[in-house]
Amino acid sequence: MAEKEEPKEKKKEEEKPKKPEPPKKQKFTIKMEVLLPAILTYQVEAESPEAALKKLENTTIPQQRVDILHGKRKVKRQAKVYRMGTSMMFLSKSYV
Repeated sequence: MAEKEEPKEKKKEEEKPKKPEPPKKQKFTIKMEVLLPAILTYQVEAESPEAALKKLENTTIPQQRVDILHGKRKVKRQAKVYRMGTSMMFLSKSYV
């Protein structure tokens, strides 16, 4: 009789609805080209490149690195979003 009860228990476990998984957070690197001759680098953890850029715009995040560009003057402001540790750009946004 114990053999008959086991399949019923397995069916009950299978019938339970699965909870949707929360979106996985990834680490992104954002490089901001500003009006100064420098590039500010930030590291953000977010679900998508767009969410990483929004998080940077809405909150104050300490910068990780400042690269000073000697002899160059930036005219436009631009943000570029990369996955952390790679050089493949996911998103680019220009600010006027």
